[in-house]
Amino acid sequence: MKKLLIILSVVVISISCKTGNTGTKSDLEASNLKGQVWKVEKVVHNAMGKTVCPAAEKAECNNSVFVYGKNGYLIESSEIDEDGKVSESSKYLYGGSDLCKGIEKYAANVLKGKEINTYKNGKLTEVRVFNEQGETESILTYEYSGSELTGGKVFNKAGELISSFRNEYSNGRLIKQTSLDKSGSPSSVTSFIRNEKNDVIEYHVLTPQDNNEFKVINEFEYDNQGNWIKKTQKYDGQIVGIVMRNITYYNS
Repeated sequence: MKKLLIILSVVVISISCKTGNTGTKSDLEASNLKGQVWKVEKVVHNAMGKTVCPAAEKAECNNSVFVYGKNGYLIESSEIDEDGKVSESSKYLYGGSDLCKGIEKYAANVLKGKEINTYKNGKLTEVRVFNEQGETESILTYEYSGSELTGGKVFNKAGELISSFRNEYSNGRLIKQTSLDKSGSPSSVTSFIRNEKNDVIEYHVLTPQDNNEFKVINEFEYDNQGNWIKKTQKYDGQIVGIVMRNITYYNS
């Protein structure tokens, strides 16, 4: 079970981290959020009801807060520790358009690093990650087919390939994501099934190296705007996690 939950935490990160706007979607649209959302407060509970992630490291499980502008783009995101204090935060920087030029990352109000984005024809093509000394830590590159993000690669500071991924779509929806190691061999293959609201109700994870396969079921409860406010995650008929979201709207 622990191995399953660690895998699932990686999957969540890989599909939820912002990989750039295609020029046609705001951050709200990319996150499948409807209406004029101002703030999303997210808390992860394990099956015992505690506000910790069921298996991943503590740093990945702190409560999260996301703040959006009226144009639907991220302004700031924060991680909240068990004492209710901001442990880490990110500020999103914009130029003369809605394209995010970079992200500044803070810990205890001290700048700890930043990301600088490069665009081509309105699509994010490269992200350079810098540490607090201003040194390059990693480089991420992205590939597209039309407006769809079809793949990407991660390089270390020496320019050596660390990993990559490939996406497959159907009717504009992501249905499969393949993660590959530095040699190009698949490390995991995740397939997604979505409901009419475009939320993932099932995902299947296959790890080819050991031929293990897992299926997780998501059950949702929604607010009157059509955004989910409770997600119950089940594996093998057992609840393995509950995610709660408190969503505040500009017009509320």
